[in-house]
Amino acid sequence: MRDIHCGQCGKFLFSTDKSDGGAAAEASDHGVISKMPLLYGIPGVFFFCGKDCCKQWFREHVSEQERKEGNDRLQKVKDSMEAGKPALIAGLQRIQKAGEEFKKMKPQIRSQMTNGGRYYMPVVNGQDISETWFFTKEGAMRELRNYLKRMIDKQHNGSKESKLSSI
Repeated sequence: MRDIHCGQCGKFLFSTDKSDGGAAAEASDHGVISKMPLLYGIPGVFFFCGKDCCKQWFREHVSEQERKEGNDRLQKVKDSMEAGKPALIAGLQRIQKAGEEFKKMKPQIRSQMTNGGRYYMPVVNGQDISETWFFTKEGAMRELRNYLKRMIDKQHNGSKESKLSSI
């Protein structure tokens, strides 16, 4: 166990046996602030008892130039996150559609596709194949992913080729 103290005033905050990252996650459970000022050129994790100590520590340890450069880096990260939202939303919608298609399958087929074992699908892409296959669980999941990819592509792209790298 190690004791965590405020980086500014030195007040005892809590004890933990976790690494810095784990302790930072645990800090919010104890009502304290953890900061990783990597964007400001300062490596490590710092803990503070409150906002006042945190602000004071940053004033003392981060120069105006470092603060400006760090804020610029932070803004770039926020902008890239904002730019990626449409693609993220589209991907989540495709996953949701795949889930809806999976729910429409007969329960016994769903069970066999997810749990492995006997897998039977009489119709694939509008063609009657009327065959039974035996898969391992991994094989069944791979076949399920391929089936759902084809269904999504057919609905969204009008194409039989998969545009998705993974579901």
